[in-house]
Amino acid sequence: MNHKLNNNILVKEQYKDSKNLDARSYLHAKFSTNNYGWMNWLFDNMSFKSGCKILELGCGNGELWKSNLHRVGSDWEIVLTDFSEGMLETARNKIKDDRFKFLAVDAQDIPFAENSFDIVIANHMLYHVPDRKRAMSEISRVLKSEGSFYASTTGIKNMAGLRELINRFDSRINYPNRAEIIGFNLENGINELIEFFDDIRVVRYEDSLVITEAEPLINYVLSLKEFGNIATILIDDKLKDFKKYIEDIIKENGSIYITKDAGLFIAKNKR
Repeated sequence: MNHKLNNNILVKEQYKDSKNLDARSYLHAKFSTNNYGWMNWLFDNMSFKSGCKILELGCGNGELWKSNLHRVGSDWEIVLTDFSEGMLETARNKIKDDRFKFLAVDAQDIPFAENSFDIVIANHMLYHVPDRKRAMSEISRVLKSEGSFYASTTGIKNMAGLRELINRFDSRINYPNRAEIIGFNLENGINELIEFFDDIRVVRYEDSLVITEAEPLINYVLSLKEFGNIATILIDDKLKDFKKYIEDIIKENGSIYITKDAGLFIAKNKR
C-alpha cells in the first residue's frame, strides 16, 4: 500500500475526527522547548489588514484561531474549511464566533469565485493533497491580486530522532520516514510554489522536544498507525514492551530529546 501522506484513503481515516491530531498536538504542547507556541508564532508571521477576508484550508481542530481569538479583528471575515466533517465539528465547538464560517472543502476544488480572499492559509496540510498543482492553481484563483498565501510544513529531518528510537526497539517497524512520505516540505516547497506565487520566502520556527513522560509519546506514535505497519506490530505484549522501553530510557536519561524542524512559506499571488 502507498503510505505517503497524500494517500486519500489513509488521510481520510487519519482525520475522520480530531483524536489523532489531538494526540500529536498534546505532545508538542506539553514538551516543546519553545514555550511561545507554534500557533502564536504562526499568527505573528501573518500580515492582516482591516476588513480582510481569510480562507483557511485544512483548518483541522481550529487551534490556530482558538489560540489567537483575542487578536482577530472585529471586521474580519474568516472561512475555515476542512475535508473532514469530524474536524470541522471540533473546530465549530472550539470557536463560537460570528466572524467565522465553517465549510467542508476539497483544496483541489475550492467553491469560491476568483479574487474572493485577501489571505489563504494552509497550515501543515499541503502534503496531504493528492494533486498539489491543482490545489495551488485553485488557491491562486480565489486569492486577490497580490493576496498573501501562507503555507506551513516541516523539514525532512523533523522528528527524525523518533524514528531512530522506534527502530532501535524493533527494526521491523516501518515508522513513517518523512523524507520518503512527505511531498511538500521546507526543502522542496518553493519548487512547487514558484509557478503560482511570487516573493516567496521561508521562515523557520526554532523548537525541539524534551519528553519526560512515556504515555504521551506512545500516543503520538500510535496516532500515525495508518502510515506504515505500526498497527500490526505495536499491539498486546509488544505494545507493553514498547512502553517499558520508553519508560526505561526516560528513567535512565531523565528525558528523551527529539529535534524538530517546522516553518512557514510566505508568498504573494502572481495573478
